[in-house]
Amino acid sequence: MDMKIRTGRIEDLELIYSLMLALFPKNELKTKEKIADLMRKGKYVLYIAENTPSSSEESIIGFCFVYVIHEYKAAWIDYFAINAAYQGSGNGAFLFNNLMGNAGIGDMNLFAELEIPTSTDPQAKENRRIRFYERQGIKLLDIDYKLPINKKITPMHIGFRPASTSTSLSCEMLCEVIREIMNNIHDDEQDMPSVRDEIIEKLARSHSPIIFTSTRLLRLPSNSP
Repeated sequence: MDMKIRTGRIEDLELIYSLMLALFPKNELKTKEKIADLMRKGKYVLYIAENTPSSSEESIIGFCFVYVIHEYKAAWIDYFAINAAYQGSGNGAFLFNNLMGNAGIGDMNLFAELEIPTSTDPQAKENRRIRFYERQGIKLLDIDYKLPINKKITPMHIGFRPASTSTSLSCEMLCEVIREIMNNIHDDEQDMPSVRDEIIEKLARSHSPIIFTSTRLLRLPSNSP
């Protein structure tokens, strides 16, 4: 299969959003209008993997949105997905690895939000998604993170992979990355300020300056408020 990756346009969003509705829990989806606004402002960059130049749902292999935080050499990967028709054939790893080069984020600190599994079934979508990210070198951070979206607050995991030049993730960097994401991606949510402040304050009170090292994931103290 001849796969190519290109930068998406606002006009692609109609088709991409129809796939998002099928691939992600509805309570985790931004509205199509909000995503379009983020794209127009240059906050979100859409990347599309396709196997033909035609504009049909069947031609799209996968997609994702990327938000880059240059100050911290960080990239937030959002709504990374493979079309159901192309899953299970290594297309996810191909898209992920090629995305690193196409988006210029291969040597950045990578972050991603992941659903917390509600099932122990290894084939459940949430568990398969976590295993996929782990195969790409992304580890789950042991922090209390919540997603304010659609007037609800949903507990989520944050996954992290350090840049090749990094040996650790500081609490300070993590707080600033979360602040940036909350202030720019979730700024339309009424509960965002309180959720953002709660996450950051809890991290600041943990007294753990290093959240992650290149060799192991550090747990926050169990008595953290």
